[in-house]
Amino acid sequence: MNEARYSGAPAARGGAGTYIEGELGAYYMLAMLAGNEARGAPGGTINRIQFQAADSGYALDDLVLHCSSSDGPLVLEIQSKRTITFSGKDPVFLAVCQQIAETAGNPDIAEDRHLLAVATQRTSAKISGPYQDVLEWARAVANSADFFARLSATGIASEAMRDFVTTFRANVVANGIADDDQTIWKLLRRFRILEFDFESGAPQARDHALLVARHVLSAQDQHRTEALWGNLIEIAISQGKAGGSLDKAQLQAMLTRLHYSLSGDRNLAPARAKLAEASTHALADIGRDVGGVHLPRQVVVDAIDEAMDGHRLIHLRGNAGVGKSSVFRTIAERVWLANDALASLGTPKIIEVGDLSDDEVQALQEQAPQLKALLKSHHPAASISRNLYRLSRLLKVGDPSSIRTEADLALDWWRTADGAPRREISSAQRLLSDLVDVALGAGRRRIRVKTGHTGISNGRGTGASGFGISSMSMEYFPKRRIFART
Repeated sequence: MNEARYSGAPAARGGAGTYIEGELGAYYMLAMLAGNEARGAPGGTINRIQFQAADSGYALDDLVLHCSSSDGPLVLEIQSKRTITFSGKDPVFLAVCQQIAETAGNPDIAEDRHLLAVATQRTSAKISGPYQDVLEWARAVANSADFFARLSATGIASEAMRDFVTTFRANVVANGIADDDQTIWKLLRRFRILEFDFESGAPQARDHALLVARHVLSAQDQHRTEALWGNLIEIAISQGKAGGSLDKAQLQAMLTRLHYSLSGDRNLAPARAKLAEASTHALADIGRDVGGVHLPRQVVVDAIDEAMDGHRLIHLRGNAGVGKSSVFRTIAERVWLANDALASLGTPKIIEVGDLSDDEVQALQEQAPQLKALLKSHHPAASISRNLYRLSRLLKVGDPSSIRTEADLALDWWRTADGAPRREISSAQRLLSDLVDVALGAGRRRIRVKTGHTGISNGRGTGASGFGISSMSMEYFPKRRIFART
């Protein structure tokens, strides 16, 4: 096993499926060397990797990761599939579900510490979008009743989400798993879909692996990054043929014999944790609940998922307050993109975000009874109540029936500052008045201003505190100032 052997073509090193499993093993071996969190095992750092572990009682046996975390030991079983669609007619998914049914009841590992995954080389909008989203829902809710209620709600879940869960349920039940909501929900919480793109034209997984490889090599061996990746693939294939197992020390010893100089341990976990926490807090500032109901604008999210199959860059646009920021949050929680990667993505696909649909209104009326009156077609504020942001502001008005126009809503905000402390309201009003005086000067003129929580806008119409109105007019009169709709 040496660098020279890596120069051959993949076909010379075994079948495509075997080579892909080698790349997968190499990816996780790099994570083990670097002390990185294991993909698919949140909070877990890898202590040992088993290859082709069926003889040890693992049904999803291509890779088994034995990890440690702050909550204790963690095991992740991974089955590698070059292509899997997760559809009702997909025999590959049926076979994976049979493996899940076989391993799910392993009495030696606690359920919440025993995760099950399939790694796929070929992805799609449905795999990256609704299938991942519904699995995240299963992990996020507190019980099966909440999960299935959300899944069945019109305007909340998509048909693709429901189809995935229906197929998963039918497949595991056909292989002996109990057909009850609690059991199915628990299995969904443990299941992961891991998307790798080693074979694509721009393989991000491989690029990431090479970055990690540079990180684990010492300064004098940085030029051997590609060679290290190739040797790790060979090691993974060799271990797979033998049903072997490697821990970090054993892998380091192998690489030392191949004359690699490693950088030593660099524990970047605290830095990564702080970055993840900061990112989570940034997204948490983007509200997406109305009346206590999470409304994901699923039709828009589905349109983005579909567009991703044919476009690498998507432009999301729409009027102020329609929920663009909440849609962005849903997408951003899946993956972050580096700024320097944007230039290579090409012409964007434009997705329009509009007001709430009839299905979304029905979902809100069913799940938040306090919204029924506001959302009726004959309500005085019907013209603005289907705008997510303005609807959230209407909920804070003492008497929503008194609001008929955006100007009424603006006047209510002027009086209450969206619930700001009373001591801050007067100073904000004075500041706005002074700005108007300066802007208008002498005479009666009209200007356009944007407003925010304390009178000055952050420049965003959507998701910002304050009116949630993209722009308002201020007209100057000698003795009083009023807002008027333009």
